[in-house]
Amino acid sequence: MDPHPPASMRAFYDAYLRWRDECAMDNAIADHLADMFVRAGLVEIDTRNQAEATRRGELDFESKIGMWADVAASRGRQMVVDGVITETERAAAEFDYRTWIRSQAESQTLYLLAVEGARPD
Repeated sequence: MDPHPPASMRAFYDAYLRWRDECAMDNAIADHLADMFVRAGLVEIDTRNQAEATRRGELDFESKIGMWADVAASRGRQMVVDGVITETERAAAEFDYRTWIRSQAESQTLYLLAVEGARPD
C-alpha cells in the first residue's frame, strides 16, 4: 500500500496474522499450493500471478482498498473475544484506516496466485 497505512492498522494486521497462525491457518498458502499439489499427485501444475492493483481515482478504489477496514469490523470482533486485541485497538484500526483511505491512500496491490493442477490419467 502506498503510502503505508496507519500504525494502528499495521498492528491490527500483525495481530490478525498471528491469530490465524495460532488457529493453524496458513497465511502463505498460495505460495505452498504448487508443492501441495505435487504431494497430492497432481500433474500439469500451473501457477499464475493474479495480483490485483487499485489506485485512487478508480471507480471501486474505496471498496477494494477498504477490505482491511471490513476485516477489522468483522473478524476483528472475534479477535477481541479471543483476547488477541482489545476493542479499543480494533476500533482504532478500523477508524484510522477508513480515515487514511479517504485522505491519504493512493494505491494497493493484493498478492494473489492461481494454482491449477490435473489428476493424472
